[in-house]
Amino acid sequence: MKAKKFLAIAAAVLTMTCVPLNAYADTLVERDGLKYRVSDSGEDMGLYSGWTKKGGDRYFYRDGVMKKNCWIRSKGVRKYFLQADGKLATGKVTIQGVEYEFDEKGVIVPDAWGLTLTAKDVTPTGCTLVFTQSGGDSEGELETGSYFELEHYRNGQWTAVKLFPEDDPIQWTDEAWMIDCGDSVEFTENWEWLYGEPPAGKYRLGKEIMNFRRTADFDKKMYYAYFEIETD
Repeated sequence: MKAKKFLAIAAAVLTMTCVPLNAYADTLVERDGLKYRVSDSGEDMGLYSGWTKKGGDRYFYRDGVMKKNCWIRSKGVRKYFLQADGKLATGKVTIQGVEYEFDEKGVIVPDAWGLTLTAKDVTPTGCTLVFTQSGGDSEGELETGSYFELEHYRNGQWTAVKLFPEDDPIQWTDEAWMIDCGDSVEFTENWEWLYGEPPAGKYRLGKEIMNFRRTADFDKKMYYAYFEIETD
């Protein structure tokens, strides 16, 4: 069997310095596939860098070239994403297999509970999950349990990895693992007993998180850690 290595995947493609969305040029012309700025008096002001708007969609140019498939960062933090056709991303968008959400202005939407989930020390049979809480408004205590699910990214969509044949339903235990505010906590997950050794490809492991305020007063949602299996 070929050796396999597991790598945490990075969602960013290209990056550039952030330019305000309202920084539009007064007059633009296109020559030889490049955008140029022209003053009101007709003077050529050189290659254009900044935003343009067409049919309600926004695009970004750097030195006359439309940027595509890249992030725009503000103070080192990812803020906007330009898609394969150059359009500014809005709504829910999958980027390199990772799902993000952007508001109507194209600004990435931070997690309401201030929680992120990443994978490290991935092996053929499991990984270490890192839960990090910072900012947000969780209102209650964040906790998770033993349940998890594994999905494979194929043909542009996430699909559940097939379970081993089971005679009886899976019995998940009821423990609650706490995720403290402003801190990071790590838990080890083993999936061999459910999925064996997955083939090469992109994967995500989902954990259900509870925002517990009091008895019968809580919310739940899924968080995902993304990683890649590669064959040497």
